[in-house]
Amino acid sequence: MFNLESDDELSFDRQKENYNESTDSRPLYHGAEVNVGAFMLLLAVFTTKYNLIGDACQQLLNIIAFALPNGHVLCTNLSEFKHFFKNLKNPLIEHYYCEKCLGYISDTSVTVCPQEFCCTG
Repeated sequence: MFNLESDDELSFDRQKENYNESTDSRPLYHGAEVNVGAFMLLLAVFTTKYNLIGDACQQLLNIIAFALPNGHVLCTNLSEFKHFFKNLKNPLIEHYYCEKCLGYISDTSVTVCPQEFCCTG
């Protein structure tokens, strides 16, 4: 999993534009149907779900950048990836749902789903 507080983000020096809210809505590349913000969110979910460490995340960015056409606006290094999420106007908030019934779980310390209609409760 990536740590948003590590020191390697100090090397953020890129020729492309800085990532910000206006970049969020831009297409990933000319003619793409997905925007930068949506793609970055998918990458964040993937790296978190599979507990990717920095080097693995960097390699994933390299592979994706290799497959994208020239002129893409996706970040290509881990520092930029982290920087993107630090600059969000509204920070990401984790929400928890039951694996069985998909009911919302507000108290993460519970071991059994609190939903009355859930088959685990």
